[in-house]
Amino acid sequence: QPSRAVVAGSLLALTALPVLVSLSRGIADWSTEWPHLTALTRFVGSARSDRLAPGPQPPGRASLGAIRAEQARFEYPGRAGELPTVVEASLIWAAREALAVTGPNGSGKTTLTWLLMGIIEPVAGSICVELGGVPCPPTALAGRIAYLPQQPYFQELQSVREAIRFIAPDTSDGEIEALVSVLFEDRYAGDVRNLLERPVMSLSVGERRVVALARVLLRKSEVVILDEPEANLDGVLRQRVVTALRNAKHQCRMLIVTHDDAFAAIADRVYQMPSAASDPATAALASPQAVAPPASG
Repeated sequence: QPSRAVVAGSLLALTALPVLVSLSRGIADWSTEWPHLTALTRFVGSARSDRLAPGPQPPGRASLGAIRAEQARFEYPGRAGELPTVVEASLIWAAREALAVTGPNGSGKTTLTWLLMGIIEPVAGSICVELGGVPCPPTALAGRIAYLPQQPYFQELQSVREAIRFIAPDTSDGEIEALVSVLFEDRYAGDVRNLLERPVMSLSVGERRVVALARVLLRKSEVVILDEPEANLDGVLRQRVVTALRNAKHQCRMLIVTHDDAFAAIADRVYQMPSAASDPATAALASPQAVAPPASG
C-alpha cells in the first residue's frame, strides 16, 4: 500500500498544479483558490512523517463500510467586505453504492469531494469513514482512492501511454490497449498502439479528458471519484464514456459529480446540492438533500 506521502504527492499533482497554472495566467482568483492550496500544504506536510490522522485506525486492509458527512462545513473567505462562501453537507455514501452529486455551478460539489477525500478539513461537523467497523478520518482512505479532477494534470512531453502509467503504474499494456480501444473505437480503431505513443498534449481537450478517465479506471482503486467526467466530450466520446462507467461501477465504489442527466443515471442514487444564490453564505447553508435514484434510460 502506498504511503501517505505518496498519496498526498499524487493528490497535489492532480489538484494544485492546475490551480497554480490558472493563477499564473490570471484566470483564477487567489481569494477562492488559496484555501485549497493551504489545505494541501497542511496535508502534504503531515504526510511526510507518514503519520495517520488522530483517532482510531483500522487494522491492515480493513473492509470499507459507509462514508458519512455529518453537517460537514467548509468556508471560503470572501473578498473585502463580503461574506464567506459556505458549503455544508450531510450524506451517507453506502458500501458498494454508485452515487451522483449534482447541482449548479458554485454549489460546492467539488468542495464536498475534497472533504470526503480528506484533502481539506471541515471547520465544523465531521467526515467519517467506516473501516472494519471502526470510525476513522477520511485520510484513512489513503491508497484506496482514484480521483479525476476537473483539470487533470499532464506533463507536456508525456505520451498517452506514459500519462496513463503516471496514475496507473501497475496496469499491463494489454489492459491499457483494451480500454483505450473501447473508448476511442470510433476514432483510432486498429491504430491504438500508435495513439498510445502520441504526445498526450497533441490530443484535443475532450480526448485528453478520456485519457485522464482511462488512467483513473485502470488504477483499479476501491473508491473512484470523478469530477465532471462529461466535460468537453463530443457526442460519440460521451456515449463511450457513459458505457465504460456503467461497466466500471460494478468493480468499485463510484462517485460522479455531474451536470449531465445521462451521467447521473449511471448512479444508484443522486445527491442534489442546494441552488446557488447572490448571497453565497445563505445559498450554501441549506443542506443538500438525498433524492430518489435517477430514472433509467
